Amino acid sequence: MWTFSAAWSRYFAAGPNPSATARQFRRSQRPTPSHPWAWRVLFSRLPEDQHDRLAADLERVLRQRQEQPPAEPAEAVSRERFGLCGEELTRLSTPELRRQLRREWRATLHTLEEPAGQLSRTTRNWWLVMHCARLGQLYRELAQPWRGLWPGEEMRHALAACASSCH
Repeated sequence: MWTFSAAWSRYFAAGPNPSATARQFRRSQRPTPSHPWAWRVLFSRLPEDQHDRLAADLERVLRQRQEQPPAEPAEAVSRERFGLCGEELTRLSTPELRRQLRREWRATLHTLEEPAGQLSRTTRNWWLVMHCARLGQLYRELAQPWRGLWPGEEMRHALAACASSCH
């Protein structure tokens, strides 16, 4: 019969009370809600004063879309960055920048709504980080003083537009 020293027994759930150890292990393995973590990732490139408002708006939009399930998108959501420019966001006109922001929110919503079984955790996290980078770039471009815009309000309006028109 195999026996383990007290120092090693915790790794094999053979401690003084194996059922309590197993119960504690199962409790730690329960899936936790992924949205709060995903939102922290998404908003990490945005100013902190925008996090709470955007999180509330994002929660409302996701709840609204869950109540009215979106139809299959007419076109596949593009996972490219910014076209031929790769990672670099070139200077865009304000209307084009707003369109780009709505496209990015739409892709973000599709990533968040993707069923857990259809997307690996690594791919999902990678997409969330890419959305984070894009949203940060778009926010910084909106915040340019010569544009005369309120970037937080522009972000919220684009997200609200996706709630109604991105079904």
